[in-house]
Amino acid sequence: MKQIKCDFFGKGERLYFNIQRLAEFESAVGKPIYNAIQQLSLSDIITAYEIGLRQYGRRSVQFYSDRLQELFDNGEVELQDIIMPIMKAITGSGILGKKAYFMAFPEEKTPEDDAEIEAEEDEAVKN
Repeated sequence: MKQIKCDFFGKGERLYFNIQRLAEFESAVGKPIYNAIQQLSLSDIITAYEIGLRQYGRRSVQFYSDRLQELFDNGEVELQDIIMPIMKAITGSGILGKKAYFMAFPEEKTPEDDAEIEAEEDEAVKN
């Protein structure tokens, strides 16, 4: 499980998703994780931050909405900027497989990982 730097809501904060948080996110947005990440609505984005940053305390939807509005108003971020940490944190959970993980974090990839990815792909073709 990888923690992703996320300073949008507090300096030095880190966003992450483990299985429990992913299940909670799926339940909250009413979509399986694969569907949710393909079409993140603003509501989904706020929910993802609310769940993925929970270790810093339970903050309200209003807190996240207000802060995002401030970031947009000040021209500090665009939509893609706020989606990227969520996508990296979900990928960093490992739920999307090794290939996706190492596409997001290529600096961590070793030659042994290449062999494992190839084995995963071979297994997927068989099924």
